[in-house]
Amino acid sequence: MNSFNYHLASLEDCSTIVAINNQRINRDDQDGFILDKYTIEETSDKIEQGVLFYIIKNQDQPVAYLELAEKIDWRIPNELDWVSDETKTLFLKSNLLYLDRICTIKKPEALGAGSFAYKDILPLHSHRTLYCFIVTKPVINESSIKFHEKNGFHHVATFTKDEYAGFKNYECRMYSNLTK
Repeated sequence: MNSFNYHLASLEDCSTIVAINNQRINRDDQDGFILDKYTIEETSDKIEQGVLFYIIKNQDQPVAYLELAEKIDWRIPNELDWVSDETKTLFLKSNLLYLDRICTIKKPEALGAGSFAYKDILPLHSHRTLYCFIVTKPVINESSIKFHEKNGFHHVATFTKDEYAGFKNYECRMYSNLTK
């Protein structure tokens, strides 16, 4: 039985975050994957800059982390193909919080950690509009799409580039909990 708990990460948690993140670098894994590796230095810089990392544990064993960032690159909205102009306007007027990633270890004790994070941690930020990007081309992160849709997120925009993050013909969809 899973017995999850969490805490807001500090600099002492950087190696845990890096270890969880870097074991998910596999772009062919249809059960979810991460595009880029983290280093301890990069992770510690993020924490010092105010990025929120939550460490999720199962019986005191780290099994996942959730990363939330305050900032948005304001050039990005103009590079997106929005599902509607109304959606874009609502999004840009919102109090935004970027859900950079939820990352779990690939072991049975992590099963349910993502759902736990969304049900127990994200409500701490219920006054914010959350958004994330999910890769859809040239590979599709189908498990992430299903997970986010199950947790109240919906497709609001699409980002395409001829080349991005080492992929050719790249596409990702932006999902959000934005409500009208």
